[in-house]
Amino acid sequence: MRKIFQPILAVVLGLALGLGVTALAGENPWRVFKILVHGAFGTRNDFGMTLFYSTPLIFTGLSVAIAFHAGLFNIGAEGQLTMGALAAAVGALWPGMPSMVAPVLAGLGAILAGMIWGAIPGWLRARRGSHEVINTIMFNFIAAGLASYVTLYLLKNPESQNPETRHQPCRIARASGHGIGKSGCSSSGSRSQRIPRRGTSGQIICCTHLIFSTARR
Repeated sequence: MRKIFQPILAVVLGLALGLGVTALAGENPWRVFKILVHGAFGTRNDFGMTLFYSTPLIFTGLSVAIAFHAGLFNIGAEGQLTMGALAAAVGALWPGMPSMVAPVLAGLGAILAGMIWGAIPGWLRARRGSHEVINTIMFNFIAAGLASYVTLYLLKNPESQNPETRHQPCRIARASGHGIGKSGCSSSGSRSQRIPRRGTSGQIICCTHLIFSTARR
């Protein structure tokens, strides 16, 4: 029972402290709480957005927990997420890839890329005795650099000065038959989805958004 109530108590205390700060700032805590709940679970669209923002972070946290059980500190989970996200984006948007295969390839590519990125520091720890904290911290910066390089130089939009990728066809959305044309990669058809340059899960958000947007319709 203690394992169940500890995380619940942590959430309640964190929420109470946060609402207390809003009260000190002159806001109505109950109104802030209602806005928070409605923004996360108010509609199906809000709930879908909550899921696709939180799911990568949940699995990343689980990867750290598994390492803790082995007596190791996997501080490089951010880099493993970045490489998995980059592999997922490339796999899902690969030119000529069949629409039904693209999501599967994206998922498998993300798993493989994250596994390889985490296996290198693991091998160095097992074979060379290198501390996993130092290795994984450095690998976080390497992963961020690689993701930035791919986004800015290999997939950069030549028609824009913003740090964004070039237009990518939305094959995942078209596969579900929702009438999205070849020229757009947005669930609403208003503008193209592009892979962000930075962020905790920037590269995977584009693909995840497409999957959840088609599932909500």
